[in-house]
Amino acid sequence: MCIRDRCRGLCNYWWDTGQRSIAGLAALHFVTYFEHTQNRTWLRRVGYPFLQQVAEFYRTWLWWDPRCDCYRIINSSGGERDTPTSNNTQTDASYCRVVLGAAVRYAEQLQLDSGLQRQWMHLLENLEPFAESQDPITGETVYVFADQAERHKFEPALSLAFPSGVVGLDSPNRSLDTARRTARSILGDRPTSLPGRACFGWAAFTRLLHAQEAPWLLSTMSASLNVSRVFIPPTPGGGIEQAGIAEAINSMLIQSHQGVLHVFPVWAPEAGAARFAGLSAAGGFQVSARFHAGVVAPFEVKSIAGRRCIVHSPWARQGVRVTDMLANRSVHVNQSAGGTRFGFDTCQGHSYLLSPTPLSGI
Repeated sequence: MCIRDRCRGLCNYWWDTGQRSIAGLAALHFVTYFEHTQNRTWLRRVGYPFLQQVAEFYRTWLWWDPRCDCYRIINSSGGERDTPTSNNTQTDASYCRVVLGAAVRYAEQLQLDSGLQRQWMHLLENLEPFAESQDPITGETVYVFADQAERHKFEPALSLAFPSGVVGLDSPNRSLDTARRTARSILGDRPTSLPGRACFGWAAFTRLLHAQEAPWLLSTMSASLNVSRVFIPPTPGGGIEQAGIAEAINSMLIQSHQGVLHVFPVWAPEAGAARFAGLSAAGGFQVSARFHAGVVAPFEVKSIAGRRCIVHSPWARQGVRVTDMLANRSVHVNQSAGGTRFGFDTCQGHSYLLSPTPLSGI
């Protein structure tokens, strides 16, 4: 028996299915690793060379369509079991955005490939918008898996929220609202469990839903687990599919993938007290925090790389005080109008205590 005949009995996609998103999916982890560690030696030797090659694949693969005056993704499957004839697949479109954006930033930091930087940025600025359609039940506009004209079925999708993180809490209102409508379209009438491959979507839901949804999310994830397998849902697949619940819980406690630190973004008093220690955040930070008596207590941020820290304030309509715990001094804070966001400079290896103050005292 030849190897292909043997493979045919094991899986049905040993041939080219048109799935072009795998390298982009792998690249997401390279981006996440660097954003959280800020290890420039690793970036120069390992991370950037790989990202450069993936970005170059997208540069040569994307197709310019003069009818829409944009670059398009055509003839891609977007998934293992999909047909290789879809256009503007959300997986490809979201991974492509992450890869091209990271390649531009990192090339600039490393002072490499100035010519490619310009070409990648041109692609990024002229990509076709994410595919949208009307929910046949609600009539609302939602994000879908690919252009509907070729698919003939309604498929709401949120890979742009997870694993790519292109759309999230810090996105423009229009994008975030559409993503939240998409989550509602997928969830329907708030089921008590999410069967099948839904654990892939848990992380997307927790990156989009409101804090008051925390009790329902916790009970739903708990009901969907096979307790005999301990945090491994009874779903097919592996990798991200099986890690979905871990990322979902992390995203309820902390989010930073869009460059702004959110502490307990999807948590509510009804969910009870919670705490975490040493969770990694983009920008090279480690965060320890506690949710107690219905509010976020003063929390600690340790700077691994000495970068500026931008935080979405967990204390509505209040100011913030930042104290350098190593130098035992207050740090200057820039705070937005209304106190919704603030930023401060850090020193490598220093830890900072963040606590609320009356807004009038800033």
